[in-house]
Amino acid sequence: MTILFSIIWLGTIIATPTFIPKLPACGAVEVITAEISGYSAELSQTDSDPETMASGKKVYLGAIACPRRYPFGTKIEIRDNTYTCEDRMALKNDGKFDILFSTRAEAIQFGRRTLTIRILQ
Repeated sequence: MTILFSIIWLGTIIATPTFIPKLPACGAVEVITAEISGYSAELSQTDSDPETMASGKKVYLGAIACPRRYPFGTKIEIRDNTYTCEDRMALKNDGKFDILFSTRAEAIQFGRRTLTIRILQ
């Protein structure tokens, strides 16, 4: 933890601590290990409207389904790729992440992995 002394009164520095928390490396707010899977915008893998994500936006590559504790728009870095949290997992999978792929075959090829990820904002 870093302590800064920042108040000056009539030319005299008064020691008033300001605590600045240190963030994880690489500009990340949080670094975690999580289970990540792939999905595609198909009715069999989503709810009744596979073209609309929980954020209300239409599906696009670069979107990821995140646990509910991360707000929509949060940037997630996985293996040097940055994704934007736009969707949600089912409640039973709330601690997991799901990357959107163009096709079901790509999602299956990605499979399910446990990886270190960085929450950027």
